[in-house]
Amino acid sequence: MDILTSVVPVAPSVLVAFLAGFIFLYRAWPYLLIRDKRPLYAGNGLKPNDASAAAVAAAAITENQEEANVVSKEPEFPADWLVGKETYELERRAIFSKTWICLAHRSRFAKPGDYQSFQVAGFPIFLVQGKDGQVRAFHNVCRHRAYTVIEKECGSSPVLLCRYHGWSYNTFGNLIKAPHFDHVPGFQRSQNSLFEIHTVTSDDGFLFLKFDASQTVSPPETDALDAFVQSNGLQTRAGWVTGQTIEGAFNWKMGNVIVRLLTEKARELEAQYQSHISEKGDPASTDPRLNPEIQERILNLLKLHSRLEKSQNAEIYPAIRKPRENLKFQQAEQLCKELDCQSDLSRKDLSW
Repeated sequence: MDILTSVVPVAPSVLVAFLAGFIFLYRAWPYLLIRDKRPLYAGNGLKPNDASAAAVAAAAITENQEEANVVSKEPEFPADWLVGKETYELERRAIFSKTWICLAHRSRFAKPGDYQSFQVAGFPIFLVQGKDGQVRAFHNVCRHRAYTVIEKECGSSPVLLCRYHGWSYNTFGNLIKAPHFDHVPGFQRSQNSLFEIHTVTSDDGFLFLKFDASQTVSPPETDALDAFVQSNGLQTRAGWVTGQTIEGAFNWKMGNVIVRLLTEKARELEAQYQSHISEKGDPASTDPRLNPEIQERILNLLKLHSRLEKSQNAEIYPAIRKPRENLKFQQAEQLCKELDCQSDLSRKDLSW
């Protein structure tokens, strides 16, 4: 119970008028001195009484309510904020395709060929250490027929082999073997490397990646992470020892709730997410566990990208590479289709 509520039953008209009137005069007095030199009640022959004080109080309350409405007004979240497919697809384009993501630590890669595969917002990717000691990120998609190159979660291999038709890549993502394509006119291995993703390793060993397909991107902001590392003395002792993966079927926006929670908390959020699917209304404003500041930042990013798409009258996918449209590419594509038609064997039974 607040102070005002506890006092009102004693003397409502006098105390409310006094408190509201005092607040109003305190806020308005400097402006009255500047704008009008006359006494506050001059010209009407009246003295302040309960009625006039009540009017002042009503004006002050109205003003405060208007200001409160302005300050506390929140963005209007769409009804499908947490579980909507269209909202999620917009998030993939507006946020995950354009934002630096801290995905791993350098200490997880001990030697050339060590790799880790991930699924980030539906993008299959993997990180691999090259022979030069640098860790790079690539889309986990073969350039031949878009089959998965790295099928395991982690491992080590100097050659990354696609099991579909035997296309092979080195740890730099370069195509080193393409069966049946060596004598195709105009075919160049250098033009069929894996699609590389922008990757940055911070001074403290944290690996950041960005899906944006632009040739150049601005570097990631690591101030908050650097401060955390320094405050906890992790510079000299940070290193990967072991880890555990916790899976849960819930939206990524609810994932910020389970930081440092155990597996049972993930099950709890999974149940909450399922309940949101069956409910109607605006869950973003009704779930007290969600961080409103984070939800608003996400909403603002979606609005910004949505306005960009409306201005160009098309959906914009920053992470998608545009296919080549020339005669040599069309000939190679036709050869791929012919090879697919000639074989009735399953992918695992292919000998090349």
